[in-house]
Amino acid sequence: MITKKAYYKINPGSLEKVKNAIDIFVNEIAEKEIHTNYCSYQKAEDETAFIHIMSFKTKDDEELHRNAEHTRKFVEVLYPECVEGPIFEELNVISSVKVLKQTN
Repeated sequence: MITKKAYYKINPGSLEKVKNAIDIFVNEIAEKEIHTNYCSYQKAEDETAFIHIMSFKTKDDEELHRNAEHTRKFVEVLYPECVEGPIFEELNVISSVKVLKQTN
């Protein structure tokens, strides 16, 4: 399994635009990437800071995600709004459990 964390901060005036793009993006992942687990978080102490945790079953699944049309569309919205990042880190999974999808 391949697990990564993405961290970024956005312009405060872009909050609703980016949150809407995240919602669309995560729903597209749920529909089109059956082997991807994806969670998006907004930091409680800084509403302009976001962390995304993603896990892929294989390198091919990661590549599918990276090259997907929905990823390209999300990046086109997100990157111009960033004041920091995105910064990606690879993580080693120690243990995990599958959870139900949560929405706001």
